[in-house]
Amino acid sequence: MIRRSAKFVVVLGTIGVFAAHAALLPLWMRSRWRRMRALAVLAHRYSAFACRVMGIRVRVDGTLRPRAGNVMLVSNHLSYVDMLVIASQIPSCFVTSMDMRATMGIGHLCRAAGCLFVDRRRMWNLKNEIAEIAEALEEGLDVAVFPEATSTNGAGVMPFRRALYESAVKSRRPVQPVCLNYEAIDGRSLDVENRDRVYWYGDMTFLPHLWELVSVREITVTLNAFEPLRGESVDAKRLASRSYELVKSRFVPCPA
Repeated sequence: MIRRSAKFVVVLGTIGVFAAHAALLPLWMRSRWRRMRALAVLAHRYSAFACRVMGIRVRVDGTLRPRAGNVMLVSNHLSYVDMLVIASQIPSCFVTSMDMRATMGIGHLCRAAGCLFVDRRRMWNLKNEIAEIAEALEEGLDVAVFPEATSTNGAGVMPFRRALYESAVKSRRPVQPVCLNYEAIDGRSLDVENRDRVYWYGDMTFLPHLWELVSVREITVTLNAFEPLRGESVDAKRLASRSYELVKSRFVPCPA
């Protein structure tokens, strides 16, 4: 219990120091997109440290951003841990929901990290949100999107919503599909009995889940990176369909 408590304090301390560090950036970086690029690098470094502290072992199968230039990363979504896993491997600007922004604890962290927020219940603003994500891509940021639009319990991959793919088409940037598979927790293969120690979905709350997560000594996860799909020559519907099929083909559903 002492070790668990100490780990919890270290994790919360890391979040606090990151948020404080991020809050200082506007003092000498007036340009929004320059600040966003700096935040992505900062989050990358803190995420790599957090993964070491929390025993998250990431194996990358494939190459992230294999060519010159930036990409829009699209991934299946199982937990807030997904953001740590991806950010630990590549500095990224994440797109998440307004609901996440309002979630106690993790919402503050998302704001500090410079996430771009979309409100899926207000479709009238979708055009502006697509334009903002496209601008981030045009400014050279790697933008990470979870097109299932929610985290899941790992029974499968939900169809990818196509709307935000318009940002890749508009900015003429490639889309790189990514598949996350959490494989083992403390040396035991992931199943329905232990998955909720890592997976975060439904009406789970952040801090109680984080408290359970820090009791885990080791998590092994594989990040499968596919070849990027060209965004400028394919429409959003085809990009969403193709990336969904690729991710689904490598995803291993949680066994009962």
